[in-house]
Amino acid sequence: MVSFKVGTTTALLALALTIVGAPVVAQQSLYQETVESYRQAREKRLQTDYGWLSVIDLYWLPAGKTVVGAGDKADLKLPAEVAPAVVGAIELALGKVTLDVASGVELTRRDAPISGIEEWVPGAEGQIRIGRIQLTLLQRGDRFGVRVKDPARVTQSGFAGLEAYPVDLRWKIPARLTRYAEPKSVVIDTVIETPAEMLSLGTVDFIADGQAVHLEALVNSASDSEIFIIFKDSTNGTTTYGAGRYLYARIHPGDRVDLDFNRAYNPPCAFTSFATCPLPPQQNRLTVPVPAGEQYGAPR
Repeated sequence: MVSFKVGTTTALLALALTIVGAPVVAQQSLYQETVESYRQAREKRLQTDYGWLSVIDLYWLPAGKTVVGAGDKADLKLPAEVAPAVVGAIELALGKVTLDVASGVELTRRDAPISGIEEWVPGAEGQIRIGRIQLTLLQRGDRFGVRVKDPARVTQSGFAGLEAYPVDLRWKIPARLTRYAEPKSVVIDTVIETPAEMLSLGTVDFIADGQAVHLEALVNSASDSEIFIIFKDSTNGTTTYGAGRYLYARIHPGDRVDLDFNRAYNPPCAFTSFATCPLPPQQNRLTVPVPAGEQYGAPR
């Protein structure tokens, strides 16, 4: 990490005020504060009760029944101080998941109690709680899994805060979105080795370190005004996370895009082994280093 002495910083600031004038320095200072605020907010989100630091399991469902609970006969085990020996059973059959809640067990979905046999839908809408434990059904390709979160895990994770490069205005790069004739589906590899289909509007084109770069611009839908970039560069595995980093960028009128690599961040799999992160496609692997955004120290 880079550090400066107070006297040196003061002298540099005075020189900058003389050369470029107070308005420019004030603008740069405001930009730095904005990025730092973004980083602080991200750090707080990671440490919320059901953020990525709270994940304790990701159980992939086999065909047939899976017993859930804290007892010895449970396939998907939950903490004994929260769950009874048997919470119920999950059944996967013909691409459909149902949950059979054991008699007397208190489960809730969106704060409403559930009981008996119910279909379980993937995503946040179908999240289930038993005490403090949150269960979310995931679908990745033709696979279904249950992600388990426990707020108690957050304080046990040993998380010591995010590491990042000093904010550098040179890595806020003007770019342009070159759209495909029609948005197209692209296949993206993932850490769980189940390919994911994602939608791309086209490529984001810019110059980095004198080289022309063209990155796949991913979106959830063709009408999105923000693109998602999964990229890899030559800092990965040394000062940044080995699998790559993520970045969001807004599309401005005329398909202009400001790529602010100072906001590049580590994927969830940097914080838990129970994530299903998409990986950078081949065309998003830069040969130049990007010394901006989040870094990655000791494995978490």
